[in-house]
Amino acid sequence: MGERAEALRANSARTTLCAALTVAVVGGLVNGWQLGRPGLWRDETATRVAAERDWSLLWAMVQQIDLVHASYYAAMHVWVQLFGSSPVALRVPSLIGLMVAVAATVGLGRIMLGSLRGAVVAGLVLSWLPLATSSSVEARAQTWVMALGCLVVLTWWRAVSRPERWRRWVLHGLLAVIMIHVSVVSAVLLLVFPVVLMLRRRPRAWPPWIVTCLVIGSLCLPVLRGAMRQQAQLAWVSGVDGRQVLAAFTATFWAREPYVWVIGTALTLAGVVALARRGAPFRARLALLVGLWLLPTAVLLVVSAIGSPLYTPRYVIISLPAVALLVAAVGLRLPHWSSVLLVALVVLLCLPSHRAARVEDAKGDKWLAMARLLEHHAQPGDVVLFADEPPYRRVRYAYPDAFTGLVDATTAVDAVHSTTLWGITRPATEAVAFTDGATRVWLIGDKAFPYGPESRLVEQRGFRRDKDMHLIAGHARLSLFVR
Repeated sequence: MGERAEALRANSARTTLCAALTVAVVGGLVNGWQLGRPGLWRDETATRVAAERDWSLLWAMVQQIDLVHASYYAAMHVWVQLFGSSPVALRVPSLIGLMVAVAATVGLGRIMLGSLRGAVVAGLVLSWLPLATSSSVEARAQTWVMALGCLVVLTWWRAVSRPERWRRWVLHGLLAVIMIHVSVVSAVLLLVFPVVLMLRRRPRAWPPWIVTCLVIGSLCLPVLRGAMRQQAQLAWVSGVDGRQVLAAFTATFWAREPYVWVIGTALTLAGVVALARRGAPFRARLALLVGLWLLPTAVLLVVSAIGSPLYTPRYVIISLPAVALLVAAVGLRLPHWSSVLLVALVVLLCLPSHRAARVEDAKGDKWLAMARLLEHHAQPGDVVLFADEPPYRRVRYAYPDAFTGLVDATTAVDAVHSTTLWGITRPATEAVAFTDGATRVWLIGDKAFPYGPESRLVEQRGFRRDKDMHLIAGHARLSLFVR
């Protein structure tokens, strides 16, 4: 009898694994479409310049800024050495991260929902959720945070089920340490576990879990301290108001369009009701999924309200697998064909967001358009001066080929050869000296502001503005001065 049960479990595990891999491939194909089309933006360019520098400079840089991203930058450094730093090459790891998250969601769904069909539906739903699809075409760590978070939950549940198996606790702890090193904010995920552990009524799991938490905390303490020291780099995060609180629990997981987030949130709540109706055996599972859905957002909003602003939608991507699982729960007691309709509804709701994330200016920065203008109009030997510091100077790191043969007078030390994120610049009074011997100078800045001293310094050296070469790319202005 024992051998038969073991064989059934092994067969079920193989079936779940095959289903998880299949759905992951489908998710990869769905989100790999137009992977290289969107232009690189600020954060992706930061990934590029961090990954391209050598180990010593990368280590020196993260001591000043972006220590919380050090693990991701280190992994991307190895990746870039192997596969290059084109937009597609930079984004493939994010696509792989999404596929891992989808596969992990299927595995977790098999346990949480008690249904392979529901687990497959959850994986397909996750593949289409807007925050997941947009993150899959962005060279940042978000999809890996989501994947690691799902694996941490899965390994924790398995460890609690058999608390005497120390290898399960080691695997859970290792994944949690990696997750927190990739994203410090993801540590809020661990706050869900105590309540769920009480509901599971497994007293033997408390000692190994507490020991595992202590080990996780000790191994993550250096990066947590570093994050506190570099907290000023989150100055760009704004505070939250009432409308943002509503959006944080609704539109963040779906889309800004009211009809999308209303229907999506209704589906999520319907999944909560569906699991609640399954009675006591699903009480702990329901608590876990609802906690994963709501708690990270709630904690970040509270911290933002009483302390420094910390909430931003990308930080709660870790909740997306729970949203997908709750949506999938809607169809558990319905006919099999209802699962097809459920996935089709999610696809229809999310398709506009999926397509919008894959247009050239999806990220908002018009750096690709700027690079194309320079490639088309600039000539070898032209001097480039950046009037606005820092945003538009970063285009040369996003698209270095556009600056081949040009003289960047503003940059004193290139980013990849410095210990700062964006390199070291010269003041305009020094940079203008690089125009000696040149006949053409490009002045790049924000179209909403006059050039001011940079323009006057160039004109004092005998240049005049070419009125036919006043180019606009988004908020950027490219003006040609000739003599």
